[in-house]
Amino acid sequence: MSINSNEVKLIGILLQAPNALSKLAEEMEVSRRHISNYIANINYYIDQAISVKKGIATLEITREQWADRIKLVPLSHYRPMSSERQDYLLDNYLFLEQGKFLDIEKQLGISRPTLKKDLSELALRLQLCDLSIQYIDGGFTIGGTEKKIRHLMMERANKQVSHIHPVIEYCTPTTPLQCHTQIAISQLLSRLPIKETQVIISNISNAIGGDFPAHFTQMMFLYLSVSLSRISKKFIILQKDNADYIRRTTKFSLVYDQLSLLINESLEYEHLHLTEYFFSGCALDNFHENQLRVEMCSMLFLRQLGQSMSLSQGQMALLHTQLCQYLPSAIYRIKNHVRLQSTLNKELESLDDYQMTIQAMSTCQNWLPEPLRDEELHQIYLFIEQVKQSEQKEQISLRDLLGTIHKYAKEIDYEPLKRELVNLYPTSFLDDTEPDYLCENWFSRTDIHWIKPHTSLTHIADFGALHLAESLGVQYSEIQQPLSKVLTSFFDYLHMGSNVYFYSAQAASQVKRSSLQLVIQAGDMLTQTPPAYYFFLIRNDSSTAHNILYALNQFEQDKWLYERDNEQDVFSELSLTTMVSRFAKHLVASEVIGYRR
Repeated sequence: MSINSNEVKLIGILLQAPNALSKLAEEMEVSRRHISNYIANINYYIDQAISVKKGIATLEITREQWADRIKLVPLSHYRPMSSERQDYLLDNYLFLEQGKFLDIEKQLGISRPTLKKDLSELALRLQLCDLSIQYIDGGFTIGGTEKKIRHLMMERANKQVSHIHPVIEYCTPTTPLQCHTQIAISQLLSRLPIKETQVIISNISNAIGGDFPAHFTQMMFLYLSVSLSRISKKFIILQKDNADYIRRTTKFSLVYDQLSLLINESLEYEHLHLTEYFFSGCALDNFHENQLRVEMCSMLFLRQLGQSMSLSQGQMALLHTQLCQYLPSAIYRIKNHVRLQSTLNKELESLDDYQMTIQAMSTCQNWLPEPLRDEELHQIYLFIEQVKQSEQKEQISLRDLLGTIHKYAKEIDYEPLKRELVNLYPTSFLDDTEPDYLCENWFSRTDIHWIKPHTSLTHIADFGALHLAESLGVQYSEIQQPLSKVLTSFFDYLHMGSNVYFYSAQAASQVKRSSLQLVIQAGDMLTQTPPAYYFFLIRNDSSTAHNILYALNQFEQDKWLYERDNEQDVFSELSLTTMVSRFAKHLVASEVIGYRR
């Protein structure tokens, strides 16, 4: 007998509170019969773990008891999804250096073909990090530059560690594989001077005036720990492109003196490499905002680029990932006048694709905190050329397949079917079923924004705050921080289906008017989920919210009448477009904000 990933997910939900079987089925996007089968299997595996009375499922064990039980589940008795097995393969190699096929097959209870398929999928993921799977006799290794491997180790560890001070604490594990990963990370850290590392990071922060944020301190602790582990195994960084620049900085010697307590002084490039990371912490007070700005710029850039250059959806997705990884560090280099290349290939600038790149970036570069230089534009052009050369496998459109099934079998649970098809045949299907960020109406320059069906409310609020800050000329932090607190307080209320959410704040705006925006979360035809509407409001003292409230009230009535009269069409693109135009009409009529057509 074994336990699978959906059953573990069910226990995770019930740890929060008892739940009706019907609501569990809706949340997990499966049938009620599936939920009953999950409960029966869990109770067989863990005696009387879940009780069901009058259609309400209750977990009869505490969170601590479940955490203890999950540690005892043998990996071979757990049936994870393919993505979970890939994470296991990755973490097992990075932190335990285990890559032998026979050992993995025995630990997970899987066949060689299943293992090879997981490794093929993992190889595609690693390509985004400029890393690769390399097969050796009876096993595999991960190939790439030492810097890239350390980055990956730090990111994987950061996903599992919740706090590092005063002691290292890990996130509550939800699967046996996650328990295994946390044990592997703790074994690596146990061999390192943890307290000394924390003290040195604090000393560096004080010495260079960084006042490092907590998340940056944790990231640097993990990265420095990973570096110490790799150095002890003779994996050394031996070059640094901007080494001369860093040596000449006045604060290099301050960082060098502290790092020398942990790292041999002769390993100069290790010191230079880590010093640059510590320097970047001095400018990370707005780290989260910069990440949002990079993501916004990348999405708008790709939308504009797609109008003049023929790229597939897969190529666009790959390019988006590369931009989001490249631009944050590029912005840091621009601020500090650091260049990675002494000369540029000027011949590129005469090419049509390069000019298209320049034109597309000019329409959205205003979202970035620093204007890009020729060096960054050249690199973005090279990214585009790389993805254009990437081979596109012949894949079946999942959207077309499910659309065909929908015509003849309307009672099928589409989401479970879709997930099962993608898990069983990951290389055969192109998952094009969700709205893409390249959709023309996804994020426009107006105060009406479109987002994916399954985007989290927190992400909605982050982008909403960024747009409000831009439109009113206020600091992002003035809006984002209080908005997040209020959103957290009312998360359950919103999650249960509220259409309207108001946020009012007094901000020192340069524009003496209120600003309101509508965020539309598109409906999902396959799961029969209607569109959701979220409103974000910034109000100055000089104006009242009366007209805004009136416009929203009129819009809600209009929307209710429209959905009543068009019940069969509430999920269609036409429905959303119609509702946007009706909302804009009410805003213009109330003369509250200037709706930019």
